[in-house]
Amino acid sequence: MTPEERQAFYDDAARPAAFATAQIRRHLVTNPHAAQDACWAASDALHVAARVTGNRHLHRAANAYDRAARAPYGRIPTPTPAGNALRTTARLLALTGTAKDRTVVSMMLLVANFISLLDTVAQLRSLQERHAQADAARRAVVHTREARPAGGAPSPPPAGPSPQARLAMAAFPNAWAPLPQDAQSRSAPSAPTGPVRSGRRRP
Repeated sequence: MTPEERQAFYDDAARPAAFATAQIRRHLVTNPHAAQDACWAASDALHVAARVTGNRHLHRAANAYDRAARAPYGRIPTPTPAGNALRTTARLLALTGTAKDRTVVSMMLLVANFISLLDTVAQLRSLQERHAQADAARRAVVHTREARPAGGAPSPPPAGPSPQARLAMAAFPNAWAPLPQDAQSRSAPSAPTGPVRSGRRRP
């Protein structure tokens, strides 16, 4: 691939990482279980990025993040648009092959988006009180920051959970616990048993 073609692939791969970050932030309080698939799929994208660049810092970040990506109780998360976008990113990066220069100079935007994504996952795990996974995500952030070439634009400092998120979590201390099967069945709306009447009036 030419450098221009490779740069286009990297730019296209950066957008799903930003989309996944936005989706995880949206689910931080409203529905944290819906963010699990994106957290899991980020591991694949990070490992492929490390392989195609040959950057040792990205390799360390991918290995450190593996623990943070694990689903609780060994459950496979339900696929989501954000997770599918990250899996597409992994396939897209794999098509570029291994970079000859073995640098991440042309991946500046993708690396910056990975930093934001991993930092958001660390916030999610911290709010879930899964501290070991939160620490793993933070270590991945540190390694990913080191993957940037010298002279690159500094990334913004990691932002902690918003006051609204902390307030919501204080009101719902057990919001992260998975629902039992019988509770899920009781919470699902039941279908009407009687005949369905149309709301339209006859002329």
